Amino acid sequence: MQYPRCIDSTFVVEGIEHIKAAYDLGINAFDTANTYSNGLSEVVLGKAIKQHGLPRDEIVVMTKVYGAFVPNDFSNPWISMSPVEERDKMRLVNQYGLGRKNIFQSVKNSLTRLQLDYIDVLLCHRFDYDTPIEETMQALHDVVQAGLVRYVGMSSCYAWQ
Repeated sequence: MQYPRCIDSTFVVEGIEHIKAAYDLGINAFDTANTYSNGLSEVVLGKAIKQHGLPRDEIVVMTKVYGAFVPNDFSNPWISMSPVEERDKMRLVNQYGLGRKNIFQSVKNSLTRLQLDYIDVLLCHRFDYDTPIEETMQALHDVVQAGLVRYVGMSSCYAWQ
């Protein structure tokens, strides 16, 4: 679920109504990511859940972690895919990838935008070649143990990863 880069209240209102219509038609799983529309997608989903009183135990909320998130900057929606040097010039060190710090901070920020107490499924959006897999797996285990996330998974990677 992603919205255009131009931020306009029409897209927020329409997005909220689309989510309600989907729920009314039997859709109960909603997939988003911290970087979709630079966080707006999570905001819209959270508002829809709250505004329409969608029963939390009847819906599944999935979001993703990996990409760089630059609050209120819609100039480069693909910053996550930019070379490391470009991201580092923007002072995004530790704000992308699957290192422990970014996983915990991304989950916290996503929960705030979603206005929820927990995420049903947290997906790693990409494989992170720069972070030891042991660090990633321990951090994912720890966000589950902390009650912030129920389940974890992978997206956009090879099975062997």
